[in-house]
Amino acid sequence: MKEAGESEVSVGIMDVPGTRLVLVLMRYHYPEGRKTPIIFKANDMSGARFVSLETENIEEAFAYISAQPDITLIHTDDDGHEYKVAQLSITRPFDFLCFDWEMEGNFDKKQEEAERISSRKFFHFIDKYGLQWEFMQEKKQL
Repeated sequence: MKEAGESEVSVGIMDVPGTRLVLVLMRYHYPEGRKTPIIFKANDMSGARFVSLETENIEEAFAYISAQPDITLIHTDDDGHEYKVAQLSITRPFDFLCFDWEMEGNFDKKQEEAERISSRKFFHFIDKYGLQWEFMQEKKQL
C-alpha cells in the first residue's frame, strides 16, 4: 500500500497512568489523504481505525498473524520483496517533542527515550473489517 511507504507522520504516545495501556495517535502529513471526513452512524461498522499492541516475540506474532485468513499485510515495498517485521528508523532527541516539559528540557532523558523508540520492531496488517493493526516489540535492555 502506497500510504505505508514514504510518509511524514506526527505521532503522539501517552502511557496511561495506573494501567498498562499506551495510547498512540497518528496524523499523516504526507502523502495527503481525503480532506473530507466520513461521518459514520453509531450502528455502522466503523469506529477505531488503528490499534497497536505490544508483544514479547514479534517474529512469532508475525508468523501467526500472516498465516491467518482474511488479513492483508501492509506491504511497503514495490520491488516485490516479501513483507517482514520492520525496525523503526533511528530517532534522535530533536526528532520529537515531549509534552512533559521537565523531560523535554532534559537532554539525557530525551536521548534515553530516543534510543528506546529506535529499538522498536513492528509490522502492520488490516483485518477483514478494515481496521489497521500494529504489533510492536521493544528491544529489552540487558
